[in-house]
Amino acid sequence: MQASGYMEQRHYLPTRQVHQHSYFQIVLPLKGALHLDIEGNALTLNTERGACIPPQMLHGFHADSSDQFLVLDLPASGRQAPQQLPLHTSFAIGPGARAFLDYLPSALRHQPDEQSRQHLGNLCLSLLADGDPAWLPTVLVRFYHCIHQQLDTPPKLETLARKLGLSARSLHRLCQQHWQRSPQQCWQYWRCQRAIAWLTQGVSVTETALHLGYQDTSNFSHFIRRETGHAPGHWQRRLELTQ
Repeated sequence: MQASGYMEQRHYLPTRQVHQHSYFQIVLPLKGALHLDIEGNALTLNTERGACIPPQMLHGFHADSSDQFLVLDLPASGRQAPQQLPLHTSFAIGPGARAFLDYLPSALRHQPDEQSRQHLGNLCLSLLADGDPAWLPTVLVRFYHCIHQQLDTPPKLETLARKLGLSARSLHRLCQQHWQRSPQQCWQYWRCQRAIAWLTQGVSVTETALHLGYQDTSNFSHFIRRETGHAPGHWQRRLELTQ
């Protein structure tokens, strides 16, 4: 797994800060916890969970100033980009990776040069990804996040494939290989999953439909029923049953 990014130990302030950057950023707690909100979704990182923040994704964060974190800033594309990244923003830190992270502060003090840090960063990524099916080829992780930024609009696959540095045929093959769906089917599936998430969180059918590009709620209802076998009201009732 080749990657050439910037890796360092960092401390964060207890007052909330907001960032947005053009690269992938992996945050790994060494001590304490980091409180993150990524586009409205709150999560807490600890020594058992890390985060992968995609490019251009607005995120806020705060932590106790005595807590410590290892941060890897990784290019999203090009020869120096990592081969694999976690699909979701939060991921588990396995025992092998945890033991390596506990060793890293000492290693960074004794090997401060850039080449050594790159080698340690590559090894860290390999241990994090080892045996975890949620870590996928970076180009598919980029595809996933690109699609989620435009769930209200059918993707122009030729344009998207070029942006990812692929042919449309290669993108189709990768999607079929990892998700058993075409790129278009992936968009429909993730669109449906987003709708279900909103409906079960109490967002109205009309508002959910508008967010996903439907001007007519009857067309939206037909889409949900076709994809899930249930009308939108079914998913709203699931919220009522949990309250």
